This record gives sequence, C-alpha cells and structure tokens, in this order.
Amino acid sequence: MSIKISPELTVKNILSKITQYDIFKTYCSNFREIDKLFLSELRIDKNPTCKIFVNTSNGDLIYKDFNGGSYNCFQYIREKYGCGFNEALNIINKDFKLGLKITNSNISGSNLPIKTGNKITINQSNHIIKKKKRNWEIRDKEYWDQYNISISTLEIFNVEPIEYYWFNDNRFKPSNITYSYEFGNGYRDIYSPLNFERKWPCSNTKSDKHIYGLNQLPEIGELLFIVSSLKEVMFLYELGINAVAPQSESTFIPKELLDKLKLRFKEIIILFDFDKAGCLHALKHSIRYNLKRLKLCPVMISYYEGKDLTDCYIKNKNKILKFLNNYEQYL
Repeated sequence: MSIKISPELTVKNILSKITQYDIFKTYCSNFREIDKLFLSELRIDKNPTCKIFVNTSNGDLIYKDFNGGSYNCFQYIREKYGCGFNEALNIINKDFKLGLKITNSNISGSNLPIKTGNKITINQSNHIIKKKKRNWEIRDKEYWDQYNISISTLEIFNVEPIEYYWFNDNRFKPSNITYSYEFGNGYRDIYSPLNFERKWPCSNTKSDKHIYGLNQLPEIGELLFIVSSLKEVMFLYELGINAVAPQSESTFIPKELLDKLKLRFKEIIILFDFDKAGCLHALKHSIRYNLKRLKLCPVMISYYEGKDLTDCYIKNKNKILKFLNNYEQYL
C-alpha cells in the first residue's frame, strides 16, 4: 500500500492550488474589482484610498494603500492579523483546507514582491540593481527644498540622482525624478518620490544590515530618534537632531545594534508616523526594546495636516518645529 505524502507548506505549493486573487478576495473584504479604489480595513479610511492592481513586470497582484504601504497577498495577511510570515501561510493553509505539511525548515520559494514599508522588493538572493548617476538639477533642489534638505546633506547621506537603473540587466528610464539610496557593495534602494504608484520600484537592501542614517551618526550624543524613513533622518539632521530609520516601521532594528546605540546615546526615542499604523509599530518597538516613544495618535494627522514629520512640515512648518522643541510632553 502506497503512502501519500503531503507537499510542504510553501508559497510555491500554495499558489499551485489557489491564486493570489483567491487570497485577496477572501481576506480583503472591501476588494471588489482589480484597479478599483476601496476603503482600507487596516486603518480608519473615510474615502477610498486603496486598490489592488496587477504588477505589469511580473503579473503579481499588489495591494496599494495611497496613504500607507504596498503588500503582496501574504504580507497583507501579516499586516491584517499581526502575525509572522509562516503563520500567514498557515492561516491560508487552514482556511482553504489545502492540506500542506508544516515543517521546521524556512518557508520560502517566493519571487513575489514583499512589503518593506511602502517599498516593493523582490525576494531574490541574486537581485542585482545598477544605476547611472546624473548631475543635480534645479528640479531636484526644488523638491528637497520643501523639506529643508540641502544637496550637501543628500550627498552626506549617499543619495544620488539617477538617469537610468537596471533591474537584473533590464534597463528602466524613470519618468519622474528618481534617486538611489546608496549603501555600498551594490546595495541600494531606488526611490521615485513623485510617482503616484511604485515610489520604490526596486530595492536589494537587507533589513538587518542596512539602517538609514547609521553611518552618519556621531560617536556619542545626547538624543537619538528612531524614525520611519531616510527623508525624516535627513530632515532632522538639518535641524541638528540625530536620527536613524529601519527599512520600515514594521521592521525591527537588530537587538545587537540597538544595544550598541544605547551605549553611544543617553536617550533613544521612537518617533514614527502619526497615523494608527505608526502608533502601533512604535508601541511594538517600545515594548520589545524597552525604549521611550512619543505617544502620538491619529488625531495628530488632522492637527498637523499630514501623517509624518516631513509632510507635516510642508503644511505647518511652525507647528512641527514647536512639536520637536517640546517633544518631552508626548513621552
């Protein structure tokens, strides 16, 4: 008598039985049709600001929140249920009764885009990104000036304007101003801030190794903020405030690194976005690392007319400067 052995629980085996569309239709209840806007279930959303679209480069479905992040179907489940990647796969396995076998090995095998903040990257160990640098232009200065970030500061933080980038030997010419956040040794993030979709067309950086602003910190200091983006790191740098940022608010800085930073700075405070997601992630970081956090809440969005420091600075410069000068009242 032959014994039937169940396939292992992997992304590949899940997608051999059901589609990404099936997964989104099951777990994203407001989703009705591809490319049609709907209300977010992950945050308070008074107007439809989310949609699911087809990534034309590989045919995958991507959930896009125009006031938040981008997710593939597996990352959407992680965000919705606050679980790990393996647990998300097991939720699908149980709900769809796929009968896939859970093992102790790493669950992998996906070339689908993976959410890192609002970046879409591809899970490939051989992901190669190249770029052709261009000179700084007036349009660059006009964009960064609104955040009070100078060209010299951009250069200090290894931000380069680019004319082209290559993704695994496929060349792309950006339609808007685009930059490469350089980490050295071929690791970089490609950032197109004016794109309505896909502001982060590709990235090969690693969340446990590439921390924004880390290499620009002084040896010691009084105060260090952990913020949500390199843009905010540079914005605070212009104000004489030290800051670093993980790859996204949902990504934890490695404990070993954070322990070293605690020896270098007298006080480390978490300052993430003002929205619900930012507040929840700040709380998680605070608990895990026993760090202080600024106790903000979504009502700050209406007061400052934005969800992060840099956007709020454009709308209410004086309010944000006052907020930073009196941050202690939010501890």
